Amino acid sequence: MVLLIGFLPVDWSVPVRNELLMLVVCALNAVIFFFMATTSSLWVCYVLYGVFRTTYQIVLTIAA
Repeated sequence: MVLLIGFLPVDWSVPVRNELLMLVVCALNAVIFFFMATTSSLWVCYVLYGVFRTTYQIVLTIAA
């Protein structure tokens, strides 16, 4: 899925679009970390970790 982000016909060099998406994803990652820290279920934490890793790789793909 992350590889497909690089092939989207979107001009990521536009500063507003690029920074806004990175802001939203980083805020989402902060919420994910909060729920990971407060949950007592290992499965919920594991699924949220997978979501975090995916969104982190998307941000790296856009930033590159």
